[in-house]
Amino acid sequence: MTLASYIAKRMLWMILTIFAITIVTFTIVQLAPGDPVMIRYGLRPGVDFGIENIEKVRHDLGLDQPIHVQYFFWLSRLLRGDFGRSLIFREDVSAIIARALVNTLKMQIPALLLAIAIAIPAGVISAAKQYSKIDYAAMGTSLLLWSLPWFWYGLMAIYVFSIILGWFPTGGISSPGTSTLIDQLHHLILPVVVLGTASTGFITRLVRSSMLEVLRQDYITVARSKGLRERVVIYKHALKNALLPTITVIGLYVGFLVGGAAIIETVFSWPGTGMIMVDAANLQDYPVIMGVTLIMSISVLFSVLLTDILYAYLDPRIRY
Repeated sequence: MTLASYIAKRMLWMILTIFAITIVTFTIVQLAPGDPVMIRYGLRPGVDFGIENIEKVRHDLGLDQPIHVQYFFWLSRLLRGDFGRSLIFREDVSAIIARALVNTLKMQIPALLLAIAIAIPAGVISAAKQYSKIDYAAMGTSLLLWSLPWFWYGLMAIYVFSIILGWFPTGGISSPGTSTLIDQLHHLILPVVVLGTASTGFITRLVRSSMLEVLRQDYITVARSKGLRERVVIYKHALKNALLPTITVIGLYVGFLVGGAAIIETVFSWPGTGMIMVDAANLQDYPVIMGVTLIMSISVLFSVLLTDILYAYLDPRIRY
């Protein structure tokens, strides 16, 4: 199978997968208890608004139609590039997602770079010095970071560095009435550090296990027998092959970035896609839920495709 045919086949499966995801998500949202119209106006049935007016609003929004009719109406608008209009925020969904997506990338791309910058050197050094104090310290720290609940980790970081020490704001994207770059960076540091370090645990352990497996291969023994320096053996011959499994994890993590780490964004009141998704779910704003779900699905599936292609490029033994 050629690369072009492989990509075409994967793209077809991506479209079918996204279609299935939208059906499941739409059905779950519609079957959830509650009424978005009541939430929108903060009303109870028959109080302050009248049941007739409520039914009129439901009819105007198309919420009185069967689920399959509402879904195909939403899908037809989506195919025309229209994500719909938020039931609660009364704003175009595309504008809400675009604004949230920018905020998510501001936080999550630096967090990914920080995680890679810490995890790969830590995993390589830990494998090169197996069973040493450095190895035990690196593995113990990575296990601790991987085991901590993210919401607890974020809350503890806020308590220590924001409340006790007063070094960083407790949350938000900027101070009230201030939108300078320095102020935004000040708000950005703590959530980036929390998300980045929380993500290093698994990557570090994966790099270490991959390095240990590669360092036991025959070609590494041959390279050492030729008198090559250990640094050359590790970083020139072993690291490239050891990073192949890590690339897969990082590729999946990139898709997770675009979807947004809802926990971290909620803890730090960061208005990204994760926080918007949580708010929309609480308010049953299904156009926003469907729009964010679609973006998350596309980003994850596309990042997986790019990961597979990069994996095959780095390892010529893989065939499509």
